[in-house]
Amino acid sequence: MIASVAVPVPIERSFDYRVPEEHLDSVGIGVHVVVPFGRRELHGIVVNVSHEESASISLKSIVRVVNPESAIPAELVDLARWMADYYLCGLGEVLKLMLPPGQARKKSVAAREEIFISLSPDYRARPAFEEIVNALRGPKQKAILQEVFNAGDSPVHQASLLKKTATSSSTVRSLVARDILVTESLPVDRSDTLLANDSHEPVQFHQAQVEALELITEAVDSNAFHSIVLHGITGSGKTEVYIAALKKVLAAGKTGIILVPEISLTPQTVKRFSERFGNQVAVLHSRMSIGKRFDEWNRIRTGDCKVVVGPRSAILAPIDNIGLIVVDEEHDSSYKQTEPAPRYHARDTAVFRAMRNNAVCILGSATPSSETIANIRSGKYSVVRMPERVPRSDGSSGRLPDVEIVDITLDRKKRRGSLSDRLIEEMSARIARREQVILLQNRRGFAPVVVCRSCGWSPSCPDCSVNVNYHRSIGRMRCHYCGYTEPATRSCPDCASEDLDYVGAGTQRVEDELAELFPDARLLRMDLDTTRTQNGHAKILNKFGRGDADILLGTQMVSKGLDFPNVTLVGVIDADLGLLMPDFRAEERSLQLLMQVSGRAGRADKPGLVLIQSRNVEHPVFGFVLNHDYGGFADYNLEIREQLAYPPFGRMIRVGFRGKDDVRVARLASEWSDSLRSVVTDARILGPVPAFIARTRGAYRYQTVMKMPLDVNFASVRQGIRRVKSDLSAPPNGYHVTIDVDPVGLF
Repeated sequence: MIASVAVPVPIERSFDYRVPEEHLDSVGIGVHVVVPFGRRELHGIVVNVSHEESASISLKSIVRVVNPESAIPAELVDLARWMADYYLCGLGEVLKLMLPPGQARKKSVAAREEIFISLSPDYRARPAFEEIVNALRGPKQKAILQEVFNAGDSPVHQASLLKKTATSSSTVRSLVARDILVTESLPVDRSDTLLANDSHEPVQFHQAQVEALELITEAVDSNAFHSIVLHGITGSGKTEVYIAALKKVLAAGKTGIILVPEISLTPQTVKRFSERFGNQVAVLHSRMSIGKRFDEWNRIRTGDCKVVVGPRSAILAPIDNIGLIVVDEEHDSSYKQTEPAPRYHARDTAVFRAMRNNAVCILGSATPSSETIANIRSGKYSVVRMPERVPRSDGSSGRLPDVEIVDITLDRKKRRGSLSDRLIEEMSARIARREQVILLQNRRGFAPVVVCRSCGWSPSCPDCSVNVNYHRSIGRMRCHYCGYTEPATRSCPDCASEDLDYVGAGTQRVEDELAELFPDARLLRMDLDTTRTQNGHAKILNKFGRGDADILLGTQMVSKGLDFPNVTLVGVIDADLGLLMPDFRAEERSLQLLMQVSGRAGRADKPGLVLIQSRNVEHPVFGFVLNHDYGGFADYNLEIREQLAYPPFGRMIRVGFRGKDDVRVARLASEWSDSLRSVVTDARILGPVPAFIARTRGAYRYQTVMKMPLDVNFASVRQGIRRVKSDLSAPPNGYHVTIDVDPVGLF
């Protein structure tokens, strides 16, 4: 037998290996194997098998089979083929993401086994049991036997039993030695147990929710593919519609995937779904331990779970019989993977997977992406709108918060600091009323730039063309691109002056200002630095949700999907940060972020207020935010995009080049760009030019952008890129070419 194996290398083909006789019964499509590849051994996935032998072909043999019971389903292998073809990457690079967690390690993760105890068969009948208990003298032995007997035919977990009876394993061993007890090793689930809350009060849907659910139910009942955009303002009850739709799907014997854009949203989402569906819910994300992820993957593969919740990688979960896929906050750029390959978009992959499974795909957002709006207008997607918030407890209509744009150039003339007088005043009032405040500052660290006032020196990263950020909490300068750190200096190394200026404000600096302004307030900070640990997001959000803090300060992770009824004020410290980025999507992203974070205020009975600080209050984006007018912004934005033939009115592919020597990288970029111009004649080839961040991790970066009309034969364009790749010699060691289809950023 010959097996075609896809290995995780950037080559768009599989490799043939001979199957040893001892593995003939275990090798099939989707099976995880280890194969020789050059001078090394690589993990790979079998993508085809052939029983035809050829004596003229000299093939290497598969080294070993890894856990054949955990084979990747054929449906996922087909999905991987599509992803590799569309995103121009190696099939093995895609399949690597679908492997059971931890299986590509030197020592693979396996199911955990622990000791369980049972009564030996001779003592399971009550008379025999009572006889042996009466014969025992030790109370600890009697306590253990009574617990085991009470469990009936179910084995008892030894560690839990010893803790409950305050005994030791020696007591168990003595009973085993007398053939009274027997022990066995059984697999245990490292996943968190999720229990459904049967007492959950039924949700009363408002009219827009009813209409949305009717459309989705009709689509589900058709057993055919539908892509439906749920365009609901913040606080309109989109999650309850997802839950109701999922109930109908599960009742029909099918399964569902719920995607969220941020790991920070996973705990709240899991809580709401597990309250309704209990242990049918599985969770997958990178902050879980490898062991927990392996167990969840196994629960999904074996059909023990019917619902998968997680960020973008959850779309690759091995779940069968899919009836519903939900992409919550579908506009969010974190659904696109940028490094490493495959550089896939989970939203678009979700739509494709739903289509292949005749399932319904719901794309939910208060601020749909330009691509999604264009698909609505072209008739490719259906849409249902929910333009009002969920009614308040007294039955009155829920309302969006009031929004004010605060000109901080006026405040800066009066006082230093990140918070305007207006924001400080409103925060004081809310805290006094025991209401809660969320503050957004989309920049972590203390100060992004340190400058010597005497000579102008500023510290930069030795490996990247960027300044290092000052992190006062650890007393170090840190590069946010490569992780390089160095001790913070108190004096200029060039002129010895101690007159250093810390320019700009990150979350740490704002945190210090808040502690000084509100010394009695309870403050939580939520950014990458405070959420690195396992369950870091959940701990912060749970604490804020319990009312144990007055202020939640954070980066963009505080802007999405969070639902805290007592939050009545949202403050945006510096709304200009996103608008300054040199990207055609900068306005769209900034407006989405501002409208999303605004939606955290006033979600229950208390009215909400949003204060947005800016130095450029006349920018058109702020007018749309002020009036909650996303439709108006969409018209404005799409008109500009159409004039410039930018997505969604055109297609783009970004080709990146990087390496240690600037001249050699520039030459590599020029060779590729010239070849693309001669081969792919349907596209405009823009570049090469140095990337916006010209050097990271010691490597110089160039990029070329391929821009083409929407009606181009995109398959032909991708084939042209493959031809260029095969015609040109492979880059030398240390030099890389990356291809990003449908990029979400040009940095």
